[in-house]
This record gives sequence, structure tokens and C-alpha cells, in this order.
Amino acid sequence: MIILDWLNHYSAAVTAIATVVLMLTTAYYAYVTRGLLKENQLLRKAGNEPRMVAFITPHKEITPIMDLVIQNVGTGPAYDVLLKLDGNLEDYKARGARLPNSMGQHSLNVFPQGHYMTLFFGMGNTLLADPKLAELTITFSYRNGQGEVITSRSTISVHALSSLSPESNSRLRDVVARLEDIQKAIKDLGSR
Repeated sequence: MIILDWLNHYSAAVTAIATVVLMLTTAYYAYVTRGLLKENQLLRKAGNEPRMVAFITPHKEITPIMDLVIQNVGTGPAYDVLLKLDGNLEDYKARGARLPNSMGQHSLNVFPQGHYMTLFFGMGNTLLADPKLAELTITFSYRNGQGEVITSRSTISVHALSSLSPESNSRLRDVVARLEDIQKAIKDLGSR
């Protein structure tokens, strides 16, 4: 009974405190909901965002060949893709590198997510010869599905693959030397 009497006596104060607590709780929920809304918008946007990259890799089947791979590693298609090559292009051309075109630019209308294009880049033995080639930068400019223009860059260094060249791989050198010995022995047998 004492509690009920006390609540009746201070009912206005209890109601005011409960109202303030409820108001603060509601404000906190509104703040958290707004943050979740922004995060959800960013996730939705990132879920459809293209990301163009380029890299050099050894050919899958022919050892001395190096390929230039252009890939959309993002989760959405890239539209109106323009790539521009920066660096000492003449040095690369002098070593037999095949650049996407002589202007240093190439345009693609649509590049789907997960899609890649493999282009012959050059022969590893000439590209890796001394003096070392400077890095090559490929700058991509493209639009996402919302029409926003995105720019990304990939820096390519052929010397990052120098450990894969026959000159630097002792096991491969041994195999080549043994094959040459076998070839010589076969010629010797044929001449008898």
C-alpha cells in the first residue's frame, strides 16, 4: 500500500521520467537505424560495383610467353571501359611487347563482372633481359550501373615475374641441359 500511495503522490514525476527515458530510447533507435540505413546503402552499392584490374602472368601452356590479363574483379558490370597505358611504351615496344594498341588507349563497351581478357604481351626472355624495364601503369576509366565514372590503376612490373624465367630457375635450366644432352646423343646415334 505504501508503494501505491507513493506512486499516486508522485505520479506526474514518474510519468515525466518514464517519458524522458522513452524519448532517449527512441532517439537512440533512430540514430542506430539511420546508421544501418547508410551501411545498407553502401553495401548495396558495393554489391554492384565493378573493379577493373590488369596484371601480367606467364602463359598457361607455353613457358616463355607472358600474357596481359585485364579483369573485372568487381561484382557489377563496367560500362564504357577506357584503358590508358602510361610509362615508357617505346622501351616495351622495342622488346617486342604487344600493347593493346599503338595509341596506348583501348575502349570496351561492356565488361561483365568476373570476365577477363587475356592478351599476348610478349616473350619473357626479351622482356626480362637487362636493362630492366620500368613499371607500366594502366589507368582504367569506366562507368558503373548508376552511371558514375570510376577510375582505377594497375601497376605492372614484368620483373616481378623474373623468378619464373628459365634463366633464373635452376631446375628448369637442368632440364634444358639434360634435353640438350639427349638431343646430342640422338644425333650421335643417327650418325653411326
